[in-house]
Amino acid sequence: MTLRPMTQAEKDALAMGRLMHKLANNPKTRRPLINLVRAQDPAAVRHFPDQQVEDLRQQIINDKAKEKIERDAATTKEKLERQRSDLSSRYGEDRVKDIEALMTQHGLHDYELGARLYQAETPPGRSPLEPPRSSRWTMPDDKKLLEDPGAWANETAHTVINELRGRILPR
Repeated sequence: MTLRPMTQAEKDALAMGRLMHKLANNPKTRRPLINLVRAQDPAAVRHFPDQQVEDLRQQIINDKAKEKIERDAATTKEKLERQRSDLSSRYGEDRVKDIEALMTQHGLHDYELGARLYQAETPPGRSPLEPPRSSRWTMPDDKKLLEDPGAWANETAHTVINELRGRILPR
């Protein structure tokens, strides 16, 4: 068999093959080259078995990370639902909505912290029957004082204690 001279197209193909060999053995260019080969001819990826194993390992790692994120999200969701139902039974739905608004405003993700912040920022409600707060002490002319002085004194003491706990002092 006689040797014939190579044509220019054959020389170009050989140079391209050498370049592809260099790209396939360079760690920086190997992955993009394999992706291009896979896009052009998926069956040709069998020439890179070590990369197939590495792809499988990476896929397993990604799947485990995704499952962990999903488990954590489900756990957090259950915790928040449980906290919300506890607060709803304690405070009622209207206050829970106020607490949620406060939580959103301050970027909180815990209903217990939201409830504590709500209690700290919201003064205890006053009934319309309470006398206005003033800095002067006067002798009350309340019918309850005349009927049951002990109960009136107890109620007044609790009112004062609640004011002090809420740091709302009379004017």
